[in-house]
Amino acid sequence: MSDSNEHHVPGGGVWRLDLEDGRGELWYGEALDFANGMALTPEGDALYVAESWGHRVIRIPIEADGRPGTPEPVIENIEGVVDGLVVDHAGSLYLAQYTPSRITRVTADGEPEVVIDDPYHHLLCHPTNAAFSGDRLLTANLGAHHLTAIAIGIEGNPLL
Repeated sequence: MSDSNEHHVPGGGVWRLDLEDGRGELWYGEALDFANGMALTPEGDALYVAESWGHRVIRIPIEADGRPGTPEPVIENIEGVVDGLVVDHAGSLYLAQYTPSRITRVTADGEPEVVIDDPYHHLLCHPTNAAFSGDRLLTANLGAHHLTAIAIGIEGNPLL
């Protein structure tokens, strides 16, 4: 789970929990600028982490022994606030942007493209999280307390 720390005060980190005994430990302890949404790569070899106030997403490799590797930026200088993340089976990363109300896809080659933009905050209304259901991307929208189903046209992550 992500530890967001205080607003606009880098810190926190990423924690891992032992599902058998419920104990947690800090897995990645470097300061993050409001760690928020996270998603595993389809191969399970890296973790994407959204830094909402840092306006970026990083990729933290997962070493063979389970420890975190050296993080690398995936996308930086994002307009607005990224909240949730989800990855499709092809490795494209989807950003649920709380503001502006938008879904952005970052392809495997690092190119961002807007999938849906809602400048009136009506259809999406501040999406916070996303998940695939078949070929639809579902978003939870904090601003209006509803779910939105977006036809993406590709099958989502079979791990979900």
